[in-house]
Amino acid sequence: MPTIIVPLLCDRTKADPHGVSERALPWARGLARQLAAEVVLLTALDIPSGLLAMADKALLRQLLDDWRAECRTYLEEVARTFEGRVVSLEVDEGDPASAIVRIAGQVNEPLVTMASHLRTGLSRLVLGSIAMRVVSSLDCPVLIIGQRVPAAVTPVVEVRRALVPLDGSPLAERALDAVAVAGFKGLHIILLYVPEPGARDRLGERDLQPDAYLADVAARLKERGFTVETAVRQGKPPEAIVAAAGEVEADLIAMTTHGRGGLRAVLMGSTVEQVLHAASTPVLLARPHGEPSG
Repeated sequence: MPTIIVPLLCDRTKADPHGVSERALPWARGLARQLAAEVVLLTALDIPSGLLAMADKALLRQLLDDWRAECRTYLEEVARTFEGRVVSLEVDEGDPASAIVRIAGQVNEPLVTMASHLRTGLSRLVLGSIAMRVVSSLDCPVLIIGQRVPAAVTPVVEVRRALVPLDGSPLAERALDAVAVAGFKGLHIILLYVPEPGARDRLGERDLQPDAYLADVAARLKERGFTVETAVRQGKPPEAIVAAAGEVEADLIAMTTHGRGGLRAVLMGSTVEQVLHAASTPVLLARPHGEPSG
């Protein structure tokens, strides 16, 4: 049975104690229902160094105990919105990314669902630091609700249509494994290929023929019970992916963090980051098994 891990901010030191983290909840509720999954609601007390330096350790412990109690009460309130699902609560201390990775290593078939923001630095886009560290450390899928994804208008959002960009490489196709492993039932998959000059097929033996390649992948998916359509788009891969997601009304975009050609990237590299920054659709990220953790 899959386990949906939902990191939530509960920071009493900030004016907005929950930040953007709650934006992921409608998708988490939908996934929990759609996948018949258990849920772990997680928060970590990222304690400011100034607070830890307090001379009165008894007072410090009381403050932390009160903070922990507030967080548990908050998680209990959120848990009640996951009707009919088994929900576990985790209140940790320390680095949030480390807490997420630890919990993911303890549960069955983890799927992390989290909201994130992107910042601009050194002329490139950078995924929010916690989300980037989680993606770089885990083999399991991570669903990112980015800053341009409109707030859900319903408390539950289910995934029915997934756009999967491919470049002809087995690495890019690992996004399909992430979708399959998650256990989506009745999912409609749209396979997208954006041609590039000199693109080679996944075996590197001849020029790739997009229609034939997509038909082959589609046939394999249909054998696994998915309904499939294919599309070929022209243009720069990030822009074409984002545009296609809107055109086909995709509920998510599934990508691996490495690919070849236009999807080539170091972890969280150019195409993936640009899609995350520009897409108004959640992005399901998968890091290929066997790659070193970041």
